[in-house]
Amino acid sequence: MNALTHSNRRAIGRQAGFSLIEVLLVLALIAGIGALIATNVFGAGEKAKVSQAKIAVKKIGMAVDNYYIDTGNLPSKLDHLVSGSGAADGWDGPYAKDTELLDPWKKPYQYKAPGEHGPYDIMSYGSDMKSGGDGKGTDIGNWMS
Repeated sequence: MNALTHSNRRAIGRQAGFSLIEVLLVLALIAGIGALIATNVFGAGEKAKVSQAKIAVKKIGMAVDNYYIDTGNLPSKLDHLVSGSGAADGWDGPYAKDTELLDPWKKPYQYKAPGEHGPYDIMSYGSDMKSGGDGKGTDIGNWMS
């Protein structure tokens, strides 16, 4: 009976725990799932920045419109929305804050008056920070929907 107990203990001892292959397989699965989650989370962050830039371009456009209503002229640069320097008579600002004139990638919005798409153009070059681009790096302008 004593020998039987000893052999049972040895058999149980061999079965307890995981093999190296099983541990590596589980770690590979966890890494794969983590990579999928990270891709979706970081991709959502860029989409949010694009949406934020689209909203900000429209908001800056409303500030330019208010400036025009008060002064009868378009600002020559976006900084005139914040400070009255160089502004025409009737300036009743500030129409925007300094921080609102930076896109989500911390670059200044581009402004052109007269614009190519209307009385003025306001745009961000997007995540690639250069003219043109597509996908996440596409340009964002006040004339786009």
